[in-house]
Amino acid sequence: MVRARFLIVVCSRRTRESQWVNREIVRFRELGRHDRILALLIDGEPHEAFPIALGEIRRAATARGEGSLAALELIEPLASDVRPRKDLTAKVVRTRARLRILASLLEVDFDDLRQREAERRRSQVMQFTIALGILLVGMVAGSCEYLRQRRATHAAEIQADKDRRLALAESAAADAARRNEAEAKKNAELAKQNAATAETLKKAQEELTEQQRLARVKAESERAW
Repeated sequence: MVRARFLIVVCSRRTRESQWVNREIVRFRELGRHDRILALLIDGEPHEAFPIALGEIRRAATARGEGSLAALELIEPLASDVRPRKDLTAKVVRTRARLRILASLLEVDFDDLRQREAERRRSQVMQFTIALGILLVGMVAGSCEYLRQRRATHAAEIQADKDRRLALAESAAADAARRNEAEAKKNAELAKQNAATAETLKKAQEELTEQQRLARVKAESERAW
């Protein structure tokens, strides 16, 4: 504590009667740093939560004829308040309390620090918005590219199916042509065989007719004798 520049007192209903907290506050004031005591109110009303020593400053005073006396000065401590509020969100309340403490620690004006914090938040929001915009553009571009590739893949699949069907049709036509050619050859061979058979039958018929003629001639000759 001797080397501490500030003393932050967390105040709640249990803090007010704490002898240890009150002794620490008195000791810090005795080091001449009464203006560097910061209060953080987290629970209860100020009169219920502030330690007694936080609102009292004992100063040395000299009374005529009575020597040195201790004069008691009552003050109203300023505190950063993080208690829940109906008009503000818990995040805003905590942020303001943090900025008040930081302003005291950095010895700067609270409004200036709050303005800087607001500018920082605006910058963060702007950066987040830009990053989100870039992300959305990337997502849209990626989606468009995905759809384009999907359409191209679908078109390629359709074309491949058409080519496959065409190849099957051409193969079937080639098979049919080969079967027709084989059938034609078979029919030609059969026709050739039929022609040969007919020629053989014709010759046999002619021979039979000639034999019958010769037989009649012979029979007539024998009768003539």
